[in-house]
Amino acid sequence: MSEPLLRGNEIQGDSLAGFRKDHVTLLWLVFAPKRIPDVRAWLRVLAPRLATLNAVATFNDSFRAARGPLRELEPERLRPRDPPLFARWINLGFTAQGLTKLVGAAEVETFETAFRLGADVRAGAIGDPSDGSDGSPSTWLVGAGKKVPDAMLNLAADDERDLRELVKLMRREIAGLRGAVRVVHTDVGNAKLAPHTGHEHFGFRDGVSQPGVRGKLDTPTRPFLTPRLIDERDPMSLLFASPGVPLIHPGEFVLGYPRQDPDTATGEQDPALTRTEPEWARDGSYLVYRRLRQDVAAFERFLDHGAAALAAQGFAGIDRERFGAMCVGRWKDGSPLARTPHAPNPAIAADRRASQSFFFAKDTRPVTWEDPTRPPDTHPPALMDGDGQRCPLSGHVRKVNPRDEATDVGQGARTLRRRIIRRGVTFGPSYESRPRAERGLLFLCYQASITDQFEFVWRAWANATHTPRADAGIDPVIGQNGNGHPDARVAHFVQGDRRAKVDVPERFIVSTGGAYLFVPSISAIKKVLAAER
Repeated sequence: MSEPLLRGNEIQGDSLAGFRKDHVTLLWLVFAPKRIPDVRAWLRVLAPRLATLNAVATFNDSFRAARGPLRELEPERLRPRDPPLFARWINLGFTAQGLTKLVGAAEVETFETAFRLGADVRAGAIGDPSDGSDGSPSTWLVGAGKKVPDAMLNLAADDERDLRELVKLMRREIAGLRGAVRVVHTDVGNAKLAPHTGHEHFGFRDGVSQPGVRGKLDTPTRPFLTPRLIDERDPMSLLFASPGVPLIHPGEFVLGYPRQDPDTATGEQDPALTRTEPEWARDGSYLVYRRLRQDVAAFERFLDHGAAALAAQGFAGIDRERFGAMCVGRWKDGSPLARTPHAPNPAIAADRRASQSFFFAKDTRPVTWEDPTRPPDTHPPALMDGDGQRCPLSGHVRKVNPRDEATDVGQGARTLRRRIIRRGVTFGPSYESRPRAERGLLFLCYQASITDQFEFVWRAWANATHTPRADAGIDPVIGQNGNGHPDARVAHFVQGDRRAKVDVPERFIVSTGGAYLFVPSISAIKKVLAAER
């Protein structure tokens, strides 16, 4: 099937390609209302330095090639060091408040409602408390009330020293604007400080599963944005870039491209049927930011509580490690319960493709690789798991991504329209090194609709007890409804003919900041937002 050509010098690079850096700094900015001409002048200088999709994707391809195609099959302790390739990137997003200062309220009125209202106004809908307690928008460090910013600079680098230099440069440049732009909050993400690189602070490997994006880059060789690893003669190649990586039309993440047809996994829908934004919003994405504090001690208490609760209800062989894996749907090393339900499997965890290769509604078969020299997947297979004997229906990875299962929104293809692209990074030191320090996740995700993607998954699936499958209970990891009745904070588990419920007595993920942003194309910044008026 034909795939769209992506305007890779227009789309900012973190959305579809991903910076994929261990070191990230977010600078939150406010524009002085009476100095907007100076702000526009600065944007004209900044725009040519923003990292494009073509630049970031090309670097990532070079990094992947230098690292070696079979490196992912080696145990982590035996893998060679990453290749000596380094880059530092800049991207820029705006809140509705910031866009209004630059283009006026009438233009912003055409954007989706959730974006215009902002993360603080919408926080209650996704489970944050609204009573002034910890996690309420009124307690946020950034993003609510008088702390709503106008824009965010996303700065990232492979090398920590490179990032520090970039941050200094940007701060010096902003200071030179003499108050036209101010930095009002700073987030520093450093994945090297977590328990293990690539793991979040509760100890679980993070970012294992991401969607693939259909489309080719508009560079001379016209490569696929998402590399295709399955032999084209294998029927799975029409649906997946590699096992567990479904191909989704780019209009689900970037405006101006075909969207996913709701009823067929390969079909597309004209974006003009569903969009109201101005023409200059083409090639832009909506970006959700949530600053999530993780209470490791509370999570550890929950593991003890849950394992004991299941044992008291007749479940066998459930220790705290296995209960934690049941809550997440993966063991800490990343191996999925769908393939290895009773113990982690280091061989599956080490194989990035195998760790993503599983369905819930049917048995999973190995694919035929495009590269015949690639070893076949001979790990224990994932078997049909309709009632959640392997991966509980309330398991985090199943609640937020039901894969091939029919859900409350219809058959499996409709799940594709709910996917998001996650680009978060951890902040703060590991619990083992400094137990009293603040730590958590700078959650970032890109989509074409905040309402239909991020908010839907968080509100209608993670926080709900009977969706996406009936009698699943809430997502015990992120589905902690701050305003909900205690009866609504219960996860469900199955073992044989036994069914049990475990309450989630305390919140161990608390929002400390939030923002809804729009990340425009390079040309939109140059020709619209930065245009002299």
